[in-house]
Amino acid sequence: MAAKDRLGYVSSRRQREAMDGVPGRTAELGGYSRAPLVGERQGRLQPHGFADASERAYATVVYLRTESSSGEVEVRLAAAKTKVAPLKQVTLPRLELCAAALLARLVAHIHSILGTRKASLHLWSDSTVALGWIRAHPASWKTYVANRLSEIQTSLPDACWHHVPGRDNPADCASRGLAFTDLVNHPLWWHAPSWLQSESGP
Repeated sequence: MAAKDRLGYVSSRRQREAMDGVPGRTAELGGYSRAPLVGERQGRLQPHGFADASERAYATVVYLRTESSSGEVEVRLAAAKTKVAPLKQVTLPRLELCAAALLARLVAHIHSILGTRKASLHLWSDSTVALGWIRAHPASWKTYVANRLSEIQTSLPDACWHHVPGRDNPADCASRGLAFTDLVNHPLWWHAPSWLQSESGP
């Protein structure tokens, strides 16, 4: 029987068994140091969040893009979150919308901690269907879609949502899964798409 933990995730026996080997493998990530806190750097701060879904899971990842007064730009991974797809079959566009709602919650939480409410906020998805829903009024859709749209639009009313090609979406790494050995040397996951350095867009 599945049990719900304090973080709100549903953990089955298979999922718990899969996680048993994780603690012993974190040493493989030892070459990566923590990202500096925002207060350690001076300059313009711009959060960028990415969302993605597969039939197995949906995921989000947030990066902080900082630009110093001299124009030096650095992009660092700030937070990520993944949830297992429901056992009840849900269409992929709806899972992509769930990923967008998860991203909205994660970014709102980061805002509350860092006090970055006034920073311009850019959120990315590779689902044109989910983006079309997000840009519409919740009343235009049935309950499942409308509830998630309402959450997204209420929690982050000023966010700019953009389309990103799937090959440039780092959240894809989490929604589809990566081996630890692949994760260590995966620049897209650790540093986001290279075009984020120049703000030129995909």
